[in-house]
Amino acid sequence: RYYPTQFTTPTGEVIRPTGDLPIAWRLKVGGLRTNRAESEEDRLVTGLQGVVFGWDYNTAYSQSRSKVTDNYIDGWVRESILRQAILTGDVDVFSGRPLDATGQALVDGAKILETVRRSEATVKTFDGRLSRELLETKAGPIALAVGFERREEELDDQPQAVLFSGDILGGGGALPATRADRSVTALFAELNVPILRNLEAQFALRHDKYSDFGNTTNPKVALRWTPSKDVLVRSSYSTGFRAPTLSDLFLPNFLSNTAAPHNDPIRCPNSTPIGGFVNAGLECDAQFQNQLGGNPTLTPEKSRQWTLGLVVEPSNLASLGVDFWSIRRRNSIGALGDTTVFDVYGAADPLTAGGRFLRNVRNADGTCVGDLAGSPTPSNVPCSINYVIQGQQNLGKFNLSGFDLSGTLRFPTGAGQLTLKGEGTYITQYRYQQQ
Repeated sequence: RYYPTQFTTPTGEVIRPTGDLPIAWRLKVGGLRTNRAESEEDRLVTGLQGVVFGWDYNTAYSQSRSKVTDNYIDGWVRESILRQAILTGDVDVFSGRPLDATGQALVDGAKILETVRRSEATVKTFDGRLSRELLETKAGPIALAVGFERREEELDDQPQAVLFSGDILGGGGALPATRADRSVTALFAELNVPILRNLEAQFALRHDKYSDFGNTTNPKVALRWTPSKDVLVRSSYSTGFRAPTLSDLFLPNFLSNTAAPHNDPIRCPNSTPIGGFVNAGLECDAQFQNQLGGNPTLTPEKSRQWTLGLVVEPSNLASLGVDFWSIRRRNSIGALGDTTVFDVYGAADPLTAGGRFLRNVRNADGTCVGDLAGSPTPSNVPCSINYVIQGQQNLGKFNLSGFDLSGTLRFPTGAGQLTLKGEGTYITQYRYQQQ
């Protein structure tokens, strides 16, 4: 009904194409691609605290569980059924006008209206802590705290048959099930040492052993100085460590589309195709396919941070605090945005964008996979971009610093005390490195 047909170009030329015709069609008549995510969260905590042999103890067990289902309720279609619907000739993919009843029924028959994914994540934690004052000195008591933590994490991601089939238009290909787990064992200790009556030091050390990332040890040193009863000066230095989450590591790779339209920097620079072999609808001002998902080669984030602060309390009715802080993190985990990939990496390396453009390969006859029929890509021109890699990766350094400000005012009244508090943060530096 709708093809083959003829149309008139702006120059008045009448064209009647025949044969196979590549098309780029936005499936507006199928409705907005709409998901409904339903989640169920539960958490159990139980613990004990008391005194044994002169030591204060505190121990607890907790279990957190999150269940999520993903439901398609509109706009998602089975590609195989939609292809057959188009081949009937009863679906108008050319005019942009609303479909007639026959065409709309064919599109509606391809819709997916069911639960497509079930996922569950569980974290179990058992920890304990002992603390006591070891001895009394002229400057005050020396106190020690020691403890442990045992944590087990589990991830169970179960795409349903329709997702696993890869037969979803725009759904990213076949998604396999993912099961992953890890365990973490930690030991820590804190020692408070009064140096002078108005000067106190804290020394802390934490050692973590990950079943999938090895060991890490992170110290902390802090000082508190009260030169007078209404002034407190405090400072600290510590290191940090964050392992990638199980999702960061093991979420299956899948194909989606870039958020914004872009141009192939070689085949369509400045939105201008360099030849008739360029599929302008897919390579110029177009949303490219991108690959998202986890990355099992990720390494942990590591950080160093320090603080220096002052608290002034001229009376019991008012106080003011200011703390400067600085964080230096490396191996930051994240995903590059598509604009960064094209405008920064693509500009510097138009062929591969630093390994982030995966281009189609050439066939044995010298043509490229995905070439237009009858218009092969010349041998001296790279093939078109198949997809853009935007999965999780270690991006580089992240430097952040600023001031935390706080103030409190207290007003005694006949009905009690009225307290006003204010807090804020001023960022002085926010710099990150994306490679």
